[in-house]
Amino acid sequence: MYCTYVTLYFIIVDHNFLKRDYYFSFFRNRDSGQPSIIIITSALQPVNYSVEVSEVGYYTSGNVTSDNEVIINLPTTLITSSHNDQDKGIHLMISSDRVTVIGQNLRSGTSDTFLCLPITNLCVDEYVYYGISVPFSIRGSYNSSILVVGTEDNTMMKLTVTQPVTISVSNSTVDLTAGIQYSFVINRLQTVLIESVDDLTGTKIVTNKLVSVLSGHQCGYVPVMSNSCDHLVEQVPPTTLWDRVYYTAPLATRRSYTIKVLAAYNSTVVDIYCNNTRESYNISEGESVNKTLSLQEYCAINSSKEVLVVQFSHGYAHQDIGDPMMTLVPATNQYSNKFQFSTLQGQSGYTHYINIIVLAQYYQPDMIYLISGGVNRSLDTQQWVPIMVNGVTEAYSVQVNVSEGVAEIAHVNACATVMSAIAYGFAFPVGYGHPVGIFSYPG
Repeated sequence: MYCTYVTLYFIIVDHNFLKRDYYFSFFRNRDSGQPSIIIITSALQPVNYSVEVSEVGYYTSGNVTSDNEVIINLPTTLITSSHNDQDKGIHLMISSDRVTVIGQNLRSGTSDTFLCLPITNLCVDEYVYYGISVPFSIRGSYNSSILVVGTEDNTMMKLTVTQPVTISVSNSTVDLTAGIQYSFVINRLQTVLIESVDDLTGTKIVTNKLVSVLSGHQCGYVPVMSNSCDHLVEQVPPTTLWDRVYYTAPLATRRSYTIKVLAAYNSTVVDIYCNNTRESYNISEGESVNKTLSLQEYCAINSSKEVLVVQFSHGYAHQDIGDPMMTLVPATNQYSNKFQFSTLQGQSGYTHYINIIVLAQYYQPDMIYLISGGVNRSLDTQQWVPIMVNGVTEAYSVQVNVSEGVAEIAHVNACATVMSAIAYGFAFPVGYGHPVGIFSYPG
């Protein structure tokens, strides 16, 4: 325990002197939407932030403390809604790395959230990203969407789309053929919007410098025959941050859900164990497998090579309340011992939840605490469910109600990467979801 306290002390000191840069943007909701960000911090001192969108002359700054989150409603003109909107990138600079940033695109009946990922140089020659969207055929006039945001000038981008599309880059309109690689140069805060009425999952983006990639759907139906669509969006990481082991759990109040597993490499063998029963798939680079599951199915995903996993709730035609939502699922190499997070904020009628997954070797419910709504409680009285592979329990999961706003979960073991969680919620007729922390960036 001595090493625990010494290590934690130095981490806290270092965090207060580090800073983070975020680059992101928003693509169009079903119609218009209200873009906003939530900034929260666990830093001991006030944390300064600034937001700039140079193309439209927008700038704001201030500070956030551990006692009060900051919600910034951004101008609706910052939403990239057509191919002619090419410079809507948003830069958020924060003076500490003990922060969590949540993006929101809010509209009556269609809203979603995403975890903003900070820009971190991974010291590789190129970065590879893949778009991901709804797992079924798309109905109606709304588009599967991918939005690329440049973080540095003179970034070389190679783009291979899965559907024929028309895009605009540097004031030029280009028709792209599916399966053919095209090369472009983009600059800092420049945005490139890729849209199709068909699923763009597997669209490949290769860059020589870091970019930010937002992926999802303006208003997607999950499954295709559900009665209502919802906005779906997540910020996807480069493949260097993908991994091979994931765990998923059912969503509160849902009768079923879908997971989607996307491969970065050829000959990727994916084994999905649900309630200790295995199904195996062999998929290639950019391909994905979809699996629809019942409310009783807790799953482990093991793959021979790195994959990305997302989880979808289903629309209200198949459920009791709420529309679809999409969330990234954290891999086990992205677990932590503590997360500070926020639910969606700014709309009424939601019931909010978190799904927590803890690795079996750290399954100590009396050592896991949740702070929500001003109440600090141990989770030892909750109903935890084992997730098994070949008869061996590898993890445990629990669903917990949380209050709207900022919350925190923590495991007393401060030396281990022990758990993950997703935050989500439903109202009528809308849903949202996002990981509370991921990719070695806990709040």
